[in-house]
Amino acid sequence: MTTGSTSPIPGRWARAYVERLWPAVAVALAIVALALLSLPGVRFEFSLEDLFPRDTPQAAAHQGAMARYGRDDGGIIVALEGDPFDPRLAELERRVAEIPGVRATASAFSWQVLDAQEPGLVGSRGLRTGDDDVLSRDLLVASDGQAGAVLVQIDEALNHHAGREPIVSSIEAITASIPGGWHLGGVPVIRVAYVRAMQRDLMRLLPLAMLVSLIFLVDALRDWRHVLACAGVLVLGTALTGSALVISGSPFTIFTPALLAVVLVVGTSDLVHLVHRFADRFEVDDATSTAAALADTLREVGPVCLATSATTAVGFLSLLSTTIPQIRRFGAMTAAGVMLVFLCSMLLLPPLLLRLGPPQRRATQRAQRDRARMARVGRALVKQPALGPILVLATLAFGISGGLMVRSDPHILGDVRSTAMAASNDFLEAHLGAVLPLDIHLELPDGDLLDPDLLAAVAELESWLRAEAQVGQVVGLPDLVRQGWEALGEDGLPPTRQAAAQVLLLNDMMDPSLTAGLTADGTSLRLRTRVRDHGHRATMDLVRRLELQAGPLLAQHEATLHITGVAWLAQEINRTLTRQFAGSFVLALAVVGALGLLVYRRWGLVLIALIPNALPLLALLGLMGWTGLGLQPSTAMVFSVALGIAVDDTIHFLAAYGRLRRCGLSAEQAVVETIATVGRTLVDTSLLLAGGFAVFAVSQYGAMALFGQLTAFCVLVAAAADLLVLGPLLVLFDKKAPNRKKRSLQP
Repeated sequence: MTTGSTSPIPGRWARAYVERLWPAVAVALAIVALALLSLPGVRFEFSLEDLFPRDTPQAAAHQGAMARYGRDDGGIIVALEGDPFDPRLAELERRVAEIPGVRATASAFSWQVLDAQEPGLVGSRGLRTGDDDVLSRDLLVASDGQAGAVLVQIDEALNHHAGREPIVSSIEAITASIPGGWHLGGVPVIRVAYVRAMQRDLMRLLPLAMLVSLIFLVDALRDWRHVLACAGVLVLGTALTGSALVISGSPFTIFTPALLAVVLVVGTSDLVHLVHRFADRFEVDDATSTAAALADTLREVGPVCLATSATTAVGFLSLLSTTIPQIRRFGAMTAAGVMLVFLCSMLLLPPLLLRLGPPQRRATQRAQRDRARMARVGRALVKQPALGPILVLATLAFGISGGLMVRSDPHILGDVRSTAMAASNDFLEAHLGAVLPLDIHLELPDGDLLDPDLLAAVAELESWLRAEAQVGQVVGLPDLVRQGWEALGEDGLPPTRQAAAQVLLLNDMMDPSLTAGLTADGTSLRLRTRVRDHGHRATMDLVRRLELQAGPLLAQHEATLHITGVAWLAQEINRTLTRQFAGSFVLALAVVGALGLLVYRRWGLVLIALIPNALPLLALLGLMGWTGLGLQPSTAMVFSVALGIAVDDTIHFLAAYGRLRRCGLSAEQAVVETIATVGRTLVDTSLLLAGGFAVFAVSQYGAMALFGQLTAFCVLVAAAADLLVLGPLLVLFDKKAPNRKKRSLQP
């Protein structure tokens, strides 16, 4: 080992750090300590509100509705197959009411209805078999008589994952102890199911992905010392990213597995490039010192790895252009994680390589065989430069034709269809009027909410909604008024405002929360509906037809209509996510192009480089269209990740190509040599990364499974594009004459 002032490692501080092992050990221990200290601060959350775009009319309407009526996502439905008046429902309600955090419960055994007990006297009584109570029908008692339910309201202060999880778990334990066909539904249960799926993915898939990466590292490096060094750096870099996420105050969300996967991708690629380049120095000259080989590696590959990490980070920082808080955090934290892993690689791997020394003979022999094989591939490609444009045109045709068939129609529960919760939701949709809240608000600042004409028009709108196949239970102020009026022995709706006010007074005496849940401030009415998960397009179509149906009512009473509720909120999120991911991708592509211009200083090379970067995305678009995969947040997110991966490979390729051209080689010679050296690493890293992402296909969380499969596909296409397209395009279009003065051609 070369030491002291004779060391070829430039820079006094860099030399002092690399040549002493204890600073690297101290850094590693600090990362481990930070991870252990951060571990208790990990919190999980699945919040639709945090995915909702800020500063939009829809967001303002949602916030206004919550301020007036409270949250609409705190209801848990516990249904029992069979008789709606089964005594087991009463037992369950009694036990659930004792769970800390449960604010209120209701069932057929505790529900009260108005009733004329004798002429001139109205009171309340319990619900009976055969009662046609619109307020409890399809909520507590199935219309077909095939199910009954207990409605559980949780405390709003506990409507977060740390509060919801114990309540849902307690209810699950109670249903397990009472025989019967029980089904749990409601927004809190859906959110808990999403977080549980995410937790299982983090605990199972990330270690499995690391195992697959380790297997591919063994195959790529063929030196167990270098493999363990790279694996250790990856683990520490990922742990540092997770610690940064906790320290920033961000919860672990549905995007966290993707964030960590991207960090793993970029870090692995940089490490393999560093180790391969280090090994190449000894292949050229067996007598070279370890310090000299390391210095050459850091000088030539270090800046390129910095460039790849920076461009990937900038691509994800483009997500800051969105209006969705959680996506902004995802972009910022992914960018930070990419740079943190790069920092770990530069701080930890060089001191380790200096002490581990040259690769074992087996690794060198494998490298020589791979280099010769890739050189043959390069020579074949430069003889057929037309192959590049042909593949570009074929991918373009495939992508455009498939892209024309891509549709966006995600289902709210589409990503957790394999869970027991989804099966329970299907049962509730079939027998108990659906699960997902969709609320219709009529604002009448100058109107009279008890005007008989208004109540009749709203009742007509309710009838229209009940006839819609997607709509389950519908409850509005006319139902409350009609039920009270009928309890007084009359039919239909009250003919006067005074009579309607009297009826509402009776209802308030029985349960004031009923009226408060349907009116607010004397200026608005709320129709509370629950809808079935028929998908994005069906929900959007329902709302459009609802607005047309409500048009005459709005015009006659100078009212305005707002749609809120979790069902509508989720669909707005899907639409906004897919649209803004597309916008951020275009911005990222522009930024990457600008950075490429700064690095290469030649418009021609930048334009050529953008072509293979676009091919994986075109191929993905074609695959989605021809296989029927819809555009949704999980698939839209792949485009940003795929761009980062494609850019990384291209930067490494062009960096080596440009260095060889500056050494005096022709375009043909430089392409062959680049494919022989960088191409070998590119194939190894692509197989490694594709294998790591493919592991996510076994996830129970559909979005993560799809994300893994599609990203693995893009990784392989990106590698093929750089090898089969970028090289031939450079041969065809890079006509700049080589330098007259040749430099060293060492790889």
